[in-house]
Amino acid sequence: MCAIAALVSKDGSDVSRNMGLMLQTLEHRGCDWVRFSISGHVAGAKSVDEASFSGLRGSAGLAEAHLKRWDSERDPEYPEGLFTAVDGRLYGFEGFSGGQGVPFQPEAPETEVFAQAVAGSPEVGLVEAVERALSRADGAYAVGAFQAGRMVFGRDPLGVKSLYFGESGVYLGLASERKALWRIGIGEVRPFPPGCIGELLPDGIRFRPFAVLKRPEAEPFTSEDASVRLEEALRGSLRRRLRYVGRSALSFSGGLDSSVLARMITDLGGDVLLCVAGLEGCHDIGVAEDSAEALGLEIKVCSLGIDEVGDLVPKVVYAVEEPDVMKIGAALPLYVASETVSRGGMKVIFSGQGADELFCGYNRCLAVYDRLGYDGLAEEVWKDVTRLHEVNLQRDEAVTAANGVHLEVPFLDLDLVRTALSFPVSLNVRGSDDRLRKHVLRRLAERLGLPVRIVEMPKKAAQYGSGVDQALRRIAKDEGFRSAAEYLRSVFHEVFGPNPVRDSAKQPSAGLEAF
Repeated sequence: MCAIAALVSKDGSDVSRNMGLMLQTLEHRGCDWVRFSISGHVAGAKSVDEASFSGLRGSAGLAEAHLKRWDSERDPEYPEGLFTAVDGRLYGFEGFSGGQGVPFQPEAPETEVFAQAVAGSPEVGLVEAVERALSRADGAYAVGAFQAGRMVFGRDPLGVKSLYFGESGVYLGLASERKALWRIGIGEVRPFPPGCIGELLPDGIRFRPFAVLKRPEAEPFTSEDASVRLEEALRGSLRRRLRYVGRSALSFSGGLDSSVLARMITDLGGDVLLCVAGLEGCHDIGVAEDSAEALGLEIKVCSLGIDEVGDLVPKVVYAVEEPDVMKIGAALPLYVASETVSRGGMKVIFSGQGADELFCGYNRCLAVYDRLGYDGLAEEVWKDVTRLHEVNLQRDEAVTAANGVHLEVPFLDLDLVRTALSFPVSLNVRGSDDRLRKHVLRRLAERLGLPVRIVEMPKKAAQYGSGVDQALRRIAKDEGFRSAAEYLRSVFHEVFGPNPVRDSAKQPSAGLEAF
């Protein structure tokens, strides 16, 4: 995981100082080293505080602050004249020899592997070279490449990794989080479209699709065949994500999705700590403890009091960058879990995100089925998957990144997503009164030998199972607000000011002299 920041001035003025401000704003995402290129001049440091743009001046810049995910990972080396930044994981380069005949090296960070892949196409322009490199890759990523005054960016087809762009009267910029752009006065901020490549130019950003997810046709699977195919795809996804990763964590509710992941991670030899967070005595903690005992796995329980929730709310709002009640309610337990595992020295946390969208886990699926039948339900599943980046992924990636932890979502491996979308939705929803749904995944859980109690456990949303939603409403009432929504809007204004662009741009900056 890393933070990406890029800036181009429209009037040719220097961007170095504001690049420094952007990096400072994003430093929480993890900073084992910092690398930056200002108009082709490359420099680096071990931290943002140590970084200095002294002597580096120019009208365009690209930077990243990188988090190492395993001990053997070394600092990156770039082909001459090319600078790259990668947030996330890239797979598919094993056995690949890129620029200057450099072979794939397992200990190399993604940014170096990506640079070699881009450099492997010297006969084409930078946009085409980036597209070629990403066309052979899989994974969850946001990437940037800077060469000979040109900057090109790309985002994975599902938008697992966040990337935003925006402009002001002076600048065009991109960043891993909106607040980095707000910090330098860029207010019109939008998500970079998933599955697209964009070139950052002085007069705007030019996009073109390169790997937009296409809806597969449903195939005539039986439930048993579908569960076998799902197991194959999930094992492949986990093997890729466990490679080179030591001890990791799993956000664990004790329900179907996280229990399947826990069993399969341990079956594949992964060293995983289960972690659950919520109000003391809440549903999720009790269920998670019981399921962890049944699986024979270690669990870390983070019990919160109502006052602790109140103290955490500003931090979670700052991470998520929105005062949305459902987002904050679901994000807060994951924020606590990722903060806990980060303090324990772990840098990777797994999540079951995506399973409900792929396998019809939500109660509303029954209403869609009643109204529109299986064809309408299949359309709704497709929409849910393609909208994931707008809500759940942005939220979850933001709160884990806020604690310098890399989020892995194995159910959203591209091969697995395509496989799951090829299952008839009738395999997962068996009629109007189907309170369980997700039957392909439940059959896989049976085949893995999970207890019946877990296999048949109904879904309970995180904000309710953790008790956080109720806590937010109680805090709002106690502080004199009419609703939790009004309370969170007040917190948002306290954190970012009434005008996030104006007020965040005026925040004092420690160590600013270095820039």
